[in-house]
Amino acid sequence: MAESAQRLGLDWTLLYLGRSRESMAFTERVEALGNRAVIRADDTDGTPTIRKILGRVRPETAIFVCGPEPLIEAALKKLANADQVEVHFERFSAPPIVDGHPFRIVLASSGEVIDVASDQSMLDAILAARPGTVHSCKQGFCGTCRLKVIQGEPDHRDSLLTPSERADGEILPCVSRAGQTLTVDL
Repeated sequence: MAESAQRLGLDWTLLYLGRSRESMAFTERVEALGNRAVIRADDTDGTPTIRKILGRVRPETAIFVCGPEPLIEAALKKLANADQVEVHFERFSAPPIVDGHPFRIVLASSGEVIDVASDQSMLDAILAARPGTVHSCKQGFCGTCRLKVIQGEPDHRDSLLTPSERADGEILPCVSRAGQTLTVDL
């Protein structure tokens, strides 16, 4: 993205963070971008705070964040009330389940009941029972694992489905949950 922004003559900055420079991929490619790209390694530069990373964000700025969950959560929290700031993020893994409660899924095609543990995703529980179930990102943004809810109240935690898709009973089991029992079209 930085290379494209540079080719297009856009105003941009890249901050590439990592634990150590040796563990960071593409450092030569990042350095080739010039002084708009900064590489910071914790072992030589210290661990920065989100305040230091983002500083003051001007209105009409787009921020792209990818990385570990604590970094993303800190950035989202800092930018929650930022005026006219567009935030995009990509996780390296599914968000952790921090407030989960156990519930059950009923597979409509067979009547099979699957228990979902408080710290387990609905998709992982389904995969344990049906290993061939189609899925991809496990993060709530690709839609590959999309299911139809036949009965029950889902707790949507994805970033993909529209309000009308949710109202039509669609759910992404990779990140979404339920309060009690959910019957799905599977």
